[in-house]
Amino acid sequence: MLLASALLLHALPQQSLHGQMPKEDLGVAAFLAANPDYDGRGIRVAVLDTGIDPGHPFLQVTPDGRRKLVDWYDATTDGRLDTSHVANVGSGLIGLSGRALDLGGHVGSGEVHLGRIGTEFLPPDLQHRLTDEREEEWGKEAARYREAITRLESQGTAVDEESASEMESQRYYESFSGQGPVYDVVVFQDGSDWKVVIDSDEDGDLGEEKALGDFRATGDWATLGDETNLNYAVKVEDGGNRVILFFDTHGHGTHVAGIIGSFDSADSRLNGIAPGVELVAIKIGDGKVGGSTSGFAVAKAMDMAVEAGCQVANMSFGGPSFYADGNEPDSWVIDEARKRGLLLVTSAGNEGPSLTTVGSPGTTESALSIAAAVWPDTQKVNYGSLNPSEPVLFDFSSRGPLPTGDLGIDFAAPGAALSALPSWTLAKGENWNGTSMAAPQMAGVVALLHCAALQEELPSGPDHLERALRLSARKLPQHAWVEVGHGAIEMTRALEALRGLEGVADLEQDFDIAIQNPFGVGEGIYLR
Repeated sequence: MLLASALLLHALPQQSLHGQMPKEDLGVAAFLAANPDYDGRGIRVAVLDTGIDPGHPFLQVTPDGRRKLVDWYDATTDGRLDTSHVANVGSGLIGLSGRALDLGGHVGSGEVHLGRIGTEFLPPDLQHRLTDEREEEWGKEAARYREAITRLESQGTAVDEESASEMESQRYYESFSGQGPVYDVVVFQDGSDWKVVIDSDEDGDLGEEKALGDFRATGDWATLGDETNLNYAVKVEDGGNRVILFFDTHGHGTHVAGIIGSFDSADSRLNGIAPGVELVAIKIGDGKVGGSTSGFAVAKAMDMAVEAGCQVANMSFGGPSFYADGNEPDSWVIDEARKRGLLLVTSAGNEGPSLTTVGSPGTTESALSIAAAVWPDTQKVNYGSLNPSEPVLFDFSSRGPLPTGDLGIDFAAPGAALSALPSWTLAKGENWNGTSMAAPQMAGVVALLHCAALQEELPSGPDHLERALRLSARKLPQHAWVEVGHGAIEMTRALEALRGLEGVADLEQDFDIAIQNPFGVGEGIYLR
């Protein structure tokens, strides 16, 4: 077996602070320094998650100026807005909120579709924030009102119970009603294109608001008012009768996308693993049901990823695998997507440290299942370690093997990262940990390797990429193969391994692969 010290797993020294978004633990920084054009350009990565904030500053462009977030799909019931109410533009247009609407220069005449967004439409955590903020403000006003009433009573004056406004004020300050914002939505045609405009400041003046086109075609996005600070994009369906609003319903998806491919500036420590990639957001985490997903949503999402031209997909989602045999209902969808050229990277689960705890879809043979480990720099900067150890699995990380004899874990990757969060959380980013953070590290690595393969005209199918990664992996010193699968990869070694596979067509023959192994190491070759 291959043994490696922490020094061998670090191709270049790394500043401790960089451990917040570790890029040297798998040799990424050294790889990009030697191969700056292999930064993921030309590769599309699908992020199957809770959505991606379309307005996050680190997810706008690639290092060479191309649009980064190129497409959005929603495989859930979230974000669907009924706009089937049709009205004629003219004097006295009333929105579904009850406000009089002025469309300004957007629409002069003709029919428009109307919709309404209430608090219940927003991400659950955002709903709670708005309610808390409004209740706090109401509490201050209620205290002032009670003080005023006390002063009146001390002067021998009572509230005029014949006054409707006085009685309404009294009812308003008796208890908090929890009413939130209500936004009017207007959908109209501009030539052959559908446009959506939302009254984000609730004043009825839509002429001052931005009219958004279909996100795939235009890349348009806007912010739903200063109070929510929710960035969103749109798509119009069914002849204007339905609008899909694209937004991150939790923050998980934006965080994962940032790990894979965010780009802040050249050499920024906040850049993702593959800053040159294009991203496709595919929402599978449904905010209407607490952010969970379903096999049906995953099946749709995998097909959407292939349709969008993605070569890599990341799914930092999972659930129980009752038989752990890789035969879950969505496994055949993953198998088919792989045959069509899409390699899925997925989190192994956070059910460790016990063995045989890998969840679905990590049990599926066609997917790469990733465990979460922590390297010395991250131990120091994230967890205050004064005496960091060699790379070690997080206790929470799920481990193999599967009851079938499969290792269950394919690779280990850094499972903690400082990465992006959607604007409505009121933070640019935070440090999170989990196998959800390890999987996008590996997805970014796959994108880098695929990019290098295309530029060097090397084999770039999922089987060749996986085999090159397996050949280059090193066992973590403190773990057995059953815990970390094939171990932690190192980017330069992975590229050398892929070069060694050129011309090898039959990847089922391990002896043939062993001959091609540029390191002459047969111990790293395992059948699953």
